[in-house]
Amino acid sequence: MEYEIEQINGDNWRPGMPKAGFLVRYGINEFGWMYCQTFATLEEAEAFAETIK
Repeated sequence: MEYEIEQINGDNWRPGMPKAGFLVRYGINEFGWMYCQTFATLEEAEAFAETIK
């Protein structure tokens, strides 16, 4: 499965998300990313991304 790891910033922050940390977007289709999971550290985000490969 494809995924993308991004640092949370003013461009990708949405209400309900933490103000800092990292997000993993995954499950892309013709409309865009279907799922998003947030993490406090890059290491946690990378570990999660390894589980969805």
